Amino acid sequence: MKSFKKIFIVTALFFTGLSLFAQTSRTSSATNSFFTTDVDKFMNVNSWSAVKAENAFMMFSGGASSYASSYNLGFAKQFKNIYWGSYFSGDFGNYEKTVTKTGDSTTTEKEVGTSDSTAFSFYNLLGIGNVGIRLGFYYSNYDSSVNENVTPVVITDRSDLAIYTRFGLKALDFGKYKIAPYAWFNFDNNYNEKAKTVTDGVVTADERAWRITGGAGGTATLTDNSANKTTLQVSLSSYLQKPRNKDLYTNDRFCVELPLTLRSVFYVNKQLSLGLGASVNPSFTYYKTSDTEKRNAINLGNTLYCGIQYDTLKKVVLNAGIDVAVPDYSLVFETDTATDTKTVTSSWNGSDADLTFSTGFKINPVKNLSFDCSWNVLSYILYEDLTTDFYEGAGYNFWQNFNYAFIHNISFQVSYKF
Repeated sequence: MKSFKKIFIVTALFFTGLSLFAQTSRTSSATNSFFTTDVDKFMNVNSWSAVKAENAFMMFSGGASSYASSYNLGFAKQFKNIYWGSYFSGDFGNYEKTVTKTGDSTTTEKEVGTSDSTAFSFYNLLGIGNVGIRLGFYYSNYDSSVNENVTPVVITDRSDLAIYTRFGLKALDFGKYKIAPYAWFNFDNNYNEKAKTVTDGVVTADERAWRITGGAGGTATLTDNSANKTTLQVSLSSYLQKPRNKDLYTNDRFCVELPLTLRSVFYVNKQLSLGLGASVNPSFTYYKTSDTEKRNAINLGNTLYCGIQYDTLKKVVLNAGIDVAVPDYSLVFETDTATDTKTVTSSWNGSDADLTFSTGFKINPVKNLSFDCSWNVLSYILYEDLTTDFYEGAGYNFWQNFNYAFIHNISFQVSYKF
């Protein structure tokens, strides 16, 4: 009976599940990251050891990536003193080529406008002692095309290859606080995913740009007890962006950011938990849009949000989150030496007062098996200004609204820990 049960669990893991993204759990997405699962931890350079994957941890989902359908697969295992986690998300696109042989002649054709929609990311994490090291690769060739059946032959290249590295330590005692530090360094070959166009072998357009990103930060746990957990996250990051072809495109950028996030979770009782958070993200960006035009921008982004989790204690957990729109402030200085023009623009948009809802639930039918779901009921029946958003007028509106509110847009993510 135990063997049959294990076979059933593994089968459910691999053949069940639809979600939009997999490295982030549906619980985290629905609650604005106040509440998490092992899916959020198994590839995290600070909290990988919390998964405790002595035998194995596995997760699966499928759904839509940024461009097309995707598969999301994850695996982790503790090998004595070394932890290994691996994660894949993406698809391998479409490709079609026809080769026709007639006598001694051979004709090779691609359908006009044929595009490759390949886009995937692949990460591996090693945990040794207190250290977590993660290396990731990203490749995208979305909307690249080769038109060989027209004259002149036009090749559009939007391919992007990126390398991501991240390092972290498990939480360290620092006085009465615990601090989990991390750092990262990334290189993106075509960050803006623009195109290089080659017409009859001559480059006629190229708006691609590469970007180097680096930074460091940490999360400090200020309080952690049965009633409340409060954390403060601070990081300093910067990026440098340069055009791939300076002769055809000018868009240099340099940016420094200093985001600050304060989050607090209140454990009201055994069933109900409430999270409240606020973030500010000051940044400075330098732009060079041409040989004579330059721009400096100071931005202050603000966010208020909350997360709610209710455990029914019946193997079902309900999740919800609310984002509160807070106006951002920007100050932009522009100069054009060609016309001897200087412009200063300050902006504050206070007209975007609205709320964004997210909801979901998690089911644990047996120990260590989780069906984590997003179910955006509130966001579909309540508009941002808290008015109902149902179909009206004649027709089958009752069943349309029933589907709209209770069935539409449910996504699943499955994980299991042996």
